[in-house]
Amino acid sequence: MRQCLFCLNPADSKEHIWPKWILDSIKATRPIRHSIGKKVATIIPKPELKIKCVCGFCNNGWMSSLESTNIPLLGSLIQDVSTPLDSAQQESIAVWIMKTAMVLDAVDTRTRTLFYTKEDRDKLRVASIIRLAR
Repeated sequence: MRQCLFCLNPADSKEHIWPKWILDSIKATRPIRHSIGKKVATIIPKPELKIKCVCGFCNNGWMSSLESTNIPLLGSLIQDVSTPLDSAQQESIAVWIMKTAMVLDAVDTRTRTLFYTKEDRDKLRVASIIRLAR
């Protein structure tokens, strides 16, 4: 079993590639074209994709809290609602974006190494937990 991207636990939980709430918000229901690198594109019938790359502790803990914190902010922006963001909100969105980029980076590791290092991912996890504790 793979190791969690963000800690030393086994990766026993599936993480959404694109959060379900975003897919629902933009009414994404049609098939999507999926390709990684130079691989031949495939058609996936539903846009809801999950990858088993994290542990339940991370997925249901700090990652869930990070997601919940950002849903109102990102939801407004996705709906094209002008929303002023203070520096703490901007930082929160940036951390969520980095978490999402790190999960996307883990989609296909059979033919390449991860871009983000274990140290990068660990720092993001620790910083997220500290931020959420404030």
